[in-house]
Amino acid sequence: MGRSKVGREHGYAFGWRRSAKFLGVLLLAMPVLTSCKLVSVRKVDPSTGKVIYEQEQAVNSSATNQKFNLSNFNADDYVASIWTSKVVPTVDSQAVDLAQLVAALKQDQNAASSKYGVSAGTSVPYAFDVHVAGVVKSVDTSTPVGVIKLDVPGVSSAVEIAVGPLVLGTALRDSMPFISLNDFTNQVQYANVSQALNKKALSVAFQEASPKSLEGKKVEFWGAFALQSLDTITITPVRVKVEG
Repeated sequence: MGRSKVGREHGYAFGWRRSAKFLGVLLLAMPVLTSCKLVSVRKVDPSTGKVIYEQEQAVNSSATNQKFNLSNFNADDYVASIWTSKVVPTVDSQAVDLAQLVAALKQDQNAASSKYGVSAGTSVPYAFDVHVAGVVKSVDTSTPVGVIKLDVPGVSSAVEIAVGPLVLGTALRDSMPFISLNDFTNQVQYANVSQALNKKALSVAFQEASPKSLEGKKVEFWGAFALQSLDTITITPVRVKVEG
């Protein structure tokens, strides 16, 4: 009985020391824990893969140029209001022949970009409005990022025309010199404008002829692309003309 009592007392003492040690470690760790900051999860623009910020005036804190507010902005309505009056005329007036542009870019990329392109920011590729004519080699709609593959005389790059329904990138928006990030309340609005422009472009460009119906035909396209690489050029079409 005596030995059992001693054992219990020894166990109680050991348990108390272990609890006290744990409490001490916890108290030491509390300043570290309380100094940690919670990290919020940001939305990602599906077109670019970049984080977008939703706070009001997050990109234009002075609000000197903002044309829209946070509560009632609708990207589709905005694009509809500028499509005929601004977007199409801008593409038509700025469009450079693709073969001419590719040759100039290969000769001096910086000079050609400054001459023919639009820069939406230092970290954003130059965007170009172009005109291209060629024969449709194939139409691939097996994925949501569907494309027409175009055989273009005088252009060694692979030339693709986006047919969607998903269009990656922001080339069309970025080629519009009258659309600025600082016009909008936050990056969500700016990203929504790009998606609305891409959607509008496809609905208008292919309203008279489906992409599949163009295979083997000679076609002209007016649209925009962003300079990622001269190996493959993917154009978001604004206007389509089927020859013959």
